[in-house]
Amino acid sequence: MKKDMIYEPVKVCTEENFCQTWLEVHEANEARIREIEEKAISDGTLLYRFLYESVADGKAIYQIIKENKTTVRVRLCSMDGLYDDYVVPQWGAEATIPKSYAESGIRFQDAWRTAVEKNKTKAG
Repeated sequence: MKKDMIYEPVKVCTEENFCQTWLEVHEANEARIREIEEKAISDGTLLYRFLYESVADGKAIYQIIKENKTTVRVRLCSMDGLYDDYVVPQWGAEATIPKSYAESGIRFQDAWRTAVEKNKTKAG
């Protein structure tokens, strides 16, 4: 595991078991991301939060690994352990991006999560 990044895939697909276990692997890794995200939210920090960036017909997931005054450093997360996930072309596997952009993305994600939870409560 890279020392400045908390997230690593919990489970990994292999070429042999890819079709049988992809969903199980994806769900386990998504649960790990949610666990790290909730800890960062409760700590009130931007560090170790995740950005979900739309790419083509999917999404690239990046973890904030360093926070500076006006920028943050992000690193790509693998959801299946094969590291063939979507990548923001301008960012690659790791990039420094404006902190304001990251904060905007985090605010949107938090608002979306709140709306989804609210609708679950109404429906349930």
